[in-house]
Amino acid sequence: MAKITHAEGNLRSDDRSRVAELMARIVDGDDAAFFMLVSEFDSRVAYIVRQFVTDMGRRDILADEDELSGLVTDAWLVIRERAGGWSKRREGDCGQCGGAGCVHSAVRCSLPDRPRHAF
Repeated sequence: MAKITHAEGNLRSDDRSRVAELMARIVDGDDAAFFMLVSEFDSRVAYIVRQFVTDMGRRDILADEDELSGLVTDAWLVIRERAGGWSKRREGDCGQCGGAGCVHSAVRCSLPDRPRHAF
């Protein structure tokens, strides 16, 4: 998993529009849009996961590439699972936070309080 910088981890306004577009398509049943979202924003979701894990003080997870990769996958699954709750009515809310709030919320919900593996 490639690491990205803080600046790269933040969504730009054109990224916000793209996230909103893809989320709308996912809600409309376009499965390909989900894979496009993953393809275009996986490194950003991975960055958000790393930030949350760091903020939780879980350096043990940061040191375990498999665990970290699993958390990124879990975050995407939560995003996909919650896509149906996203609506055009709420697009402005997601758009204001650049879609990042939606992504941040999904990532936070996917993180365990402790690692899945016993050490």
